[in-house]
Amino acid sequence: MSGSLVPTIVARADAVVDAVDPSVRTRVGLHLLDALGCLVAGVTHPSVAPLRRFADLVDEAGPVPVLGDASPRSLRTAVLLESTYLHLDEFDAIHSAGAVVPPAVVVPAALAVAARVGSSGRDLADALLGGYEVVVEAGLRLGGPGLYAYRWWPTAALGALGAAWATARLLGLDEAGRRQAVALAAHASGGPIGGGALGEGHYLAGGRAAACGVEAGYQAAAGLRGDVTLLDEGLPGVAVPPTPPTGSSTPHLLGCAVKRYPFARPLHAALAALDHLSAEGTPVAKARRVEVHLPAPLCRFVTDTRSPQGPAEAAASATVAVAAHVAGRTRDVTFIRAALSPAAPPVELVPAEDLTEDLPARWSARVEVYLPDAEPVRAYVGDAPSLDDGREIVEKYQRNVGAAMPGPATELIELCAGLDELSSAARLREVLLATVTPTTIG
Repeated sequence: MSGSLVPTIVARADAVVDAVDPSVRTRVGLHLLDALGCLVAGVTHPSVAPLRRFADLVDEAGPVPVLGDASPRSLRTAVLLESTYLHLDEFDAIHSAGAVVPPAVVVPAALAVAARVGSSGRDLADALLGGYEVVVEAGLRLGGPGLYAYRWWPTAALGALGAAWATARLLGLDEAGRRQAVALAAHASGGPIGGGALGEGHYLAGGRAAACGVEAGYQAAAGLRGDVTLLDEGLPGVAVPPTPPTGSSTPHLLGCAVKRYPFARPLHAALAALDHLSAEGTPVAKARRVEVHLPAPLCRFVTDTRSPQGPAEAAASATVAVAAHVAGRTRDVTFIRAALSPAAPPVELVPAEDLTEDLPARWSARVEVYLPDAEPVRAYVGDAPSLDDGREIVEKYQRNVGAAMPGPATELIELCAGLDELSSAARLREVLLATVTPTTIG
């Protein structure tokens, strides 16, 4: 049992949190700030209205306030909603090699539980750091980007594990309790992905993972037990067993890329390639055809549709990505939400086996722009660069919050920068809830 997947992942998270140095703790605050910006932006997404109607149907009242919602909800519904909101624009940080987006599942869970139990800012930082560690290590060991080929969305399949560890840590459970919380969360693993319309179902899968993780933490606190060997043979239907534990002791949070673009992650390298071509003088807008070559497994998640059914499909459309580049709006979440008939050259998505060899270390792309009466211009990008500079992350956060919270936006920057010194983590939610109301978001 000592070599089982769940106990080794829990032990790694515990060790990373216990040994973390101040520079990493500063990075935790920046990642939290980025996630809060994505959450605030997500509350203005068109899908939020039907999500609230769903909440009204199943959960009319509860003790937990929800960002931008006039009605408090149960803990499960509150976490489900805010987790879903955070990922709606595909703008939250990702660990590419693990193919998971830890902020979407760990941050809303940890924020809600920390406020509920009266945790300090340092307690919250530890929960975030360890929660990221669990979900990324699980992604790395259980197949990462290759899971797409088996129709699994890695974040939905594994995100509950990270939310469970974070919850258990905030509840004060010991190592045995944290193991049971993660094991119980493993029983809730799910989140298949198909080749048709994504719709809100895709994002709800991540929200359910976060909510199930919180419940698993409380279930462990109540003395319930799970099977710690449940994932030892891998995810159901996946023919690849888990790989050995990753060797490096560097916190996985440091490997999470803060996104430059609000698009599905497989399209980021293509957008970087288009930026490179335009900088060299290539008139992409005048192309008669653009080909976007991506690793074959990742093509299950993205399309080249010119008429996406909604924002979820637009964020995963190579055609919309090219249209955003032509319009100079690749960092504007509102473009994706409205671009149902994008003005762009014809775009073709091409599965590329040679790029598949780059996985999981790099999510590569090759773009071929066919101009009138000219040879195609190719640009190959090994991977899209992330936002590593703290100033750039703050600027992205400020763009995302926009007019929704012009004054408190600065206070949240300060709170995240001084997270370890914050006496009450609940202050973060107090600022958010007091300013992002149904009135301010319309």
